[in-house]
Amino acid sequence: MDASRLNEIANHDEVRPHMGGDGDGLVDFTAFALNPANICFVGEHACFLCHKLEAGLYEVHSMVLPEGRGAYALECVREGLRFMFCATDCIEIVTRCPDGNGAALGLARAAGFQETFRRERIWA
Repeated sequence: MDASRLNEIANHDEVRPHMGGDGDGLVDFTAFALNPANICFVGEHACFLCHKLEAGLYEVHSMVLPEGRGAYALECVREGLRFMFCATDCIEIVTRCPDGNGAALGLARAAGFQETFRRERIWA
């Protein structure tokens, strides 16, 4: 329930521009981490935030430092998914991949996510 590492990763120069909004200013995940309905996975080079939308349904947000992209990130995702489906009430996980963020799209596809719809120009 300590957001310090989440915030470090989220505000890294290579991660923050992909966080939505105008990409300026610091983000703070303290309130998110303190919410007992949410689940945060934090590693050395990545964090994954599972936001509980309703009973059994979570939205996952991934933040991966450059040195953690690739095999490390995929292993973290697989372990997180295993935990979510085996140790929580989770029956469905959704995610969003902004246009231009190939790393997020690649990780989502490698983890088994499938595109179900597309919304044009949702992010600046």
